[in-house]
Amino acid sequence: MTRTSRSLIGAGAVSAVLLAAGVATAVSSTVRTEVRESFTRLPDEYTELYFAGTPALTTRDGRPVVRVPVALVHHGRSTQLCRVKVAVADPPVAAEAGLWAQPGRVAEQTFTLTPNGRKPSDYLIEVTLINHTQSLHYRLEAQATK
Repeated sequence: MTRTSRSLIGAGAVSAVLLAAGVATAVSSTVRTEVRESFTRLPDEYTELYFAGTPALTTRDGRPVVRVPVALVHHGRSTQLCRVKVAVADPPVAAEAGLWAQPGRVAEQTFTLTPNGRKPSDYLIEVTLINHTQSLHYRLEAQATK
């Protein structure tokens, strides 16, 4: 084999690897999301709201207890007090708390709710960031927690 043919084979191999990487990038949803977000203008300041873990159902003195771990991160320049409300439907019960959101730092709190009734059932959980449009919903099934 001549030096030129080895160079062509090497260049062909590099081209094939680059082509495969390009195709993988084109079909990867994560990469597509990153590209789309890089062209989308985000607000200067915003707050992320999310579950810090999986909501859980336990019992205490024969009564159901729902634990909901919540977290938020403020993306902005100043610390803000954010009001978070966690509600369980049927039977209805709710709790509210203020979380100090510092720029780029996670603020977490676990809400503990005790719905009326003796027998645990399925619960629809709604977490709301008061005075914002963000909300989270979670269906907690009693059978899955036993």
